[in-house]
Amino acid sequence: MAGSSVTTGVLFVGAFAVLPAPLFYAVGALLRRNRRTATTQATGIRKARRFGYGLVLVSALTLSVIFSPFEPLSTALRPFLGDYAAGAETVAVLLGPVLLGTLGVYLGVFPHWQSVRDIDQSMRDAAKSFLKAALLFLLTVALTLTLVVAVPWPMQLVVATAALLAVPALMPAVVMLLADTRPLAETHPGLLADFETGDISVHVLEAKSAKVANALATGLPPWRHVFVSDYLLAELDAEQSRAILAHEFAHHQRYHIPVRIGGLFLYGTLWAGAVFLDVPYALWGGVLFLVPLLFGLFWVARRTERDADRIAAARTSPEAMASALWRLTELNLISGNRGGFASKRKNHPSTLRRVEALGVPPGPEKVAESETVVRPAKRPWVTGQQSPDSSWWLGVAVLPLQAALVAFLAAYNWTREPALSGLLVLLLGLLSGTLIVAPILTASLFFDARAVRDSDDEWDPSSYRYGAVGVLQFFAFAGGLVYLVTVPVSLYYLWKRGKLDWLATAHLRRVGEKIR
Repeated sequence: MAGSSVTTGVLFVGAFAVLPAPLFYAVGALLRRNRRTATTQATGIRKARRFGYGLVLVSALTLSVIFSPFEPLSTALRPFLGDYAAGAETVAVLLGPVLLGTLGVYLGVFPHWQSVRDIDQSMRDAAKSFLKAALLFLLTVALTLTLVVAVPWPMQLVVATAALLAVPALMPAVVMLLADTRPLAETHPGLLADFETGDISVHVLEAKSAKVANALATGLPPWRHVFVSDYLLAELDAEQSRAILAHEFAHHQRYHIPVRIGGLFLYGTLWAGAVFLDVPYALWGGVLFLVPLLFGLFWVARRTERDADRIAAARTSPEAMASALWRLTELNLISGNRGGFASKRKNHPSTLRRVEALGVPPGPEKVAESETVVRPAKRPWVTGQQSPDSSWWLGVAVLPLQAALVAFLAAYNWTREPALSGLLVLLLGLLSGTLIVAPILTASLFFDARAVRDSDDEWDPSSYRYGAVGVLQFFAFAGGLVYLVTVPVSLYYLWKRGKLDWLATAHLRRVGEKIR
């Protein structure tokens, strides 16, 4: 039994190591083929990468629940870690697949990113940079979780609180550990002539090979830093560079960083305390309110960005700040305008909105560029059509039909053979829902939503979000509650596509023909 458990665990870890890279290489190729500009291609690759990371995390969490406790690993760690072995085993079962899977996703889309961005960074260097950052992050998380599991209450709350405080405080050291840096005064002494640095240190990040045009303010008083990439300094003129530096200095001078993390720190401390004190529903209640908290923190972050823009514009000029923002948008291949839900889940406002807030007219060419919808190009076989020429929606209809069939058979046999009814739910509902329906639903939602986006249809569904609903169906084996999400979403999708009207009309037509 132990040998079988080890073999199964090794197979799953091997799947995390091998499958993501070719899968997301294919996804990246598909995205590039159907997007018409470098900016829209870069946007698609970023979305694919985020989707891949989320998929890996959800899969790793599921497997950690299935395989933990993994006794062979606990036995191997116990001579070295003693009482800490159980906590370390739980963390390793979760974080090991996460590291392998996210690395696979990153390397899978990297060749496409390399081509779109026209960067000199090799895949080997990219993998080294990713692994350095990922290992540092995962080791920090592993150490914190291991200590939290091992120590008694109330030391658990102390450890969790210390970890929350240590992350922003030590971030300057993390940046300097992960990247080569040098003082800005050595390379561009004139840029700091008008700034009172005080306890703020300014460093240049070497990022030309990756073409990263960015600047960031990190750290807490009295150890505060500003980092600016060498690629940014090479591509911006002196006035634009000063505006960016003034923006980052404003974050420190207005204490934006403590303001941003204050809400998260307070929430995390209260949530951890409630969980450790066994307050009823504390764990899932905290998870439930985490989403609105994050949107609230994004709102605060956008406000602080506008505040820093305003101060930087007063220190240099509104025109210099606006031109620097537009230049960064162009260098990083990002959309100049985001609206709707996309703007609510970002910690930076869109460039167009930031420039408008400064009172600087963006110019007709900037308005035209920023108002271009980031979406796939028309394919030759759907150009000019008013509705998507796609039959993938038929795969979406499979799920409601399967759920209705299982419910009918289970109800029909319940009064006669309850045991048979339960077997039908297990075989037809959960197993077929995972092994047969889930792959069909995932592919159908993804490709049909993409076809809708390619058409002239007014509805603009996200293929990634609906594809994620299909991925959720893979967890039907764990219980029927998944159907409470996937079936309503599928029916909503079919309704938006007008297919429920089509089915109803076709049925009424057949009834009318029979009557005649």
